[in-house]
Amino acid sequence: MKERSFAFIISIFVFLTPIYSQVNNFQKIDSVRKLALVNSNNDSLFIQNSFFIAEEFSEMNMYDSSQVWLNHIAARLPLRKPSFLNFYLSVDQSETYYYNGLMMMHLQESQRMLRMAQALNDSLLLATANNFTGLAYMNVDSVANSIPYFKDGIRYSRQPPYPPKYLSVSKPHHLYGNLAEAFYKLGMYDSALYNAYKAREFALQIPWPRGIAVASNLLGLVYAATGKTDSAIQFQRTAIAIGLANEQEDVSLIAYSALAGCFEKNHQNDSVLALLKKGFILLKEKPYINHFFASQFLGDAIELYRKTGNDKLLLAAMEEKMNIDDHLAKQTDAQIATLVKGSVANETRAASLEVTEAKSKQALSNTRLLIALLALVSMVVLFFVNRRYHKRQFKEIEIRHKISQDLHDDIGATLSSIQIYGELAQQVVDHKPDHSKEMMAKITSQTKDLMSRMGDVIWSLKTVTDDNNSFLNRLKNYSNELLAPKEILCTFDIDEDLGKKIIDPVARKNLLLIAKEAMNNIAKYSGAQQASISLKLRNGILLLMISDNGKGFKTDDAKKGNGLDNIRQRSKQLQGECNISSIPGKGVIIECKFPIAIFSHSL
Repeated sequence: MKERSFAFIISIFVFLTPIYSQVNNFQKIDSVRKLALVNSNNDSLFIQNSFFIAEEFSEMNMYDSSQVWLNHIAARLPLRKPSFLNFYLSVDQSETYYYNGLMMMHLQESQRMLRMAQALNDSLLLATANNFTGLAYMNVDSVANSIPYFKDGIRYSRQPPYPPKYLSVSKPHHLYGNLAEAFYKLGMYDSALYNAYKAREFALQIPWPRGIAVASNLLGLVYAATGKTDSAIQFQRTAIAIGLANEQEDVSLIAYSALAGCFEKNHQNDSVLALLKKGFILLKEKPYINHFFASQFLGDAIELYRKTGNDKLLLAAMEEKMNIDDHLAKQTDAQIATLVKGSVANETRAASLEVTEAKSKQALSNTRLLIALLALVSMVVLFFVNRRYHKRQFKEIEIRHKISQDLHDDIGATLSSIQIYGELAQQVVDHKPDHSKEMMAKITSQTKDLMSRMGDVIWSLKTVTDDNNSFLNRLKNYSNELLAPKEILCTFDIDEDLGKKIIDPVARKNLLLIAKEAMNNIAKYSGAQQASISLKLRNGILLLMISDNGKGFKTDDAKKGNGLDNIRQRSKQLQGECNISSIPGKGVIIECKFPIAIFSHSL
């Protein structure tokens, strides 16, 4: 969407061309800002200068600064009148909303563009407006609704060159590529393949390296989805090479993770790790790669490290992604405030002008005022919805960071212990072989315990809507592993709908560890033949009850040892209470009560 043609304003900046090749973007902006001030009394020149400055800030992802200059343009143009300048103001405004995640505002602005293009009856404007509207629908999860717009845009589009008055035009490869992506998301792979090849064909004709790289990446994704891994590998390698050769590193970055995914399907884990390493090197060498692409690459890397069982790299990738998400959330929140403020100011100005005109056209003005007020309210509502979303995102980042830190500390302590036992075993292996075997047994035990704990943390982070990842299945698997060899029959009475509502990862992990600690005690000490675990919701209280029919113990002994302190401590961390009762020869009952709000704020 950021592929721009500045032929419209080249005549103003011809004398600056030699200078621009030697200076950075900020120096460009400063030079043109001075030129804008000189031409402040000339609307035409001032608007052209402002478009250039807004576009430069947009290229540097400084959308709040870009919005300031878009507001300058809006203040000088006839409000919402169909014209080329108003159309391209909407183009820039729509892009600004898009790259800040304001997708409903992006859709509204794109629909406004389409209405202006239809009023002007210009084919190239119609191609661009249909492309933007299709993208907007695709990004608000209405993929099927986007397809007719892309097809209409293809009918109006044509290859360059274009007349100088067009600041931006959606080229045929843009539209075919977006149409291919829509079919890919809908699982219509034959149609996706056809249109991706068309996008690549049109990009090659110009030629347009970024378009070729993006189309190659999409072809690789489609081939991978249809099981044709060799073809997928070929196209992803092409996307990487073209991206690196033409300063399109963001395309190369996501192609690295896509190519690694192909090798993972072939169980070539060494190649997976090598490709992801190249992606991390690229990310380090090019720190200004768009955060959306970087976050997508890191998400893919986390999934691949999880599949290949590389926990150390998994933790590093998770930490890197959390840092980027945290930075992006803070940056986006600040920029969104400026964007919404600017949009509200424009809407308010529109309302004021319409009220003035209403003195002669009272009936019409009342309708327009209502529309303007509704637009203003919708802008404010969208702003607060976005703020709430980012607050929730910050909370999730904090939770995941805490879990990652705990896991990191746990791994460090255990590895240190394993290292000590390993050194001791090495020292005595010749003259005390039995002692050496004992050390090795401890290393094996600690390694198994560490893997189990890491498995619990990773399980707690996975989606709760996956039936294979449910609380009940996790307990059943642990029961089969621990209690079945002891011939202890364990029954479960767990409300699965309730289990799916336990979404807080920290609380979810602690609840699992309480149950596992109790089952471990049953296996080691109870001598029971039967055990039972129930999880119910009663009057806003989550009730976890674990019992067995074993030999039990005296009530006074329940205050110490055998992991009972761990159960009480974890219950306390969940702001709950735990009661452990037993009668010798009658078994043990552990009853834990927790406020449901600790586990999910959505209930």
